Amino acid sequence: MAQDIFPHFMRISELVATTGIPKSSIYQKLNEENSDFPRPRRLGPRAVAWMSDEVYEWMRSRVAA
Repeated sequence: MAQDIFPHFMRISELVATTGIPKSSIYQKLNEENSDFPRPRRLGPRAVAWMSDEVYEWMRSRVAA
């Protein structure tokens, strides 16, 4: 998979498109106390992104569960 070879920053729009999870549900998962959803990384004062390899690993764990 090209995603595994070249990890990159995923902004929220790409995260939504990749996971199929609505933006509101993603932020809800981030607010859950024991959530295993990948945490965003701060890129600047007003920008965050997720690491693609962490997102794909989380998705694989959902299939295996």
